[in-house]
Amino acid sequence: MKITTHDEYIRIDARADTVNKDFLNSLVDFVAQIIAGYPQQGPPILLVVEGPKLELDPIDSLEVWKRAAEKGVQRAKIAYVISGRPIEPVVQFIEVYVQNRGMQMRFFSNRSAALKWLL
Repeated sequence: MKITTHDEYIRIDARADTVNKDFLNSLVDFVAQIIAGYPQQGPPILLVVEGPKLELDPIDSLEVWKRAAEKGVQRAKIAYVISGRPIEPVVQFIEVYVQNRGMQMRFFSNRSAALKWLL
């Protein structure tokens, strides 16, 4: 994973051959480490994930994002850009789930729309 700090946000670039529960848990840990250094609200995060294949069922996705909330990830606004594949129904389910639990996170298929929402 690569991190780039900008004036208004932090960008994280990650790549996986397959986006699955293990990959997403490592991503959650990485984001949690970044925002842990902020006393209250974390910085906006542009998360760009390139992964041509998704292997994630709804139960696994719920477990990942429940864990993210436990780690305090909801303290940061996150624009998650999916690169290399279309946005699938399970992703749309995750977006509604996390928003209903107070996380400011949306999924996008392009960076410009993600940045517009993020900032």
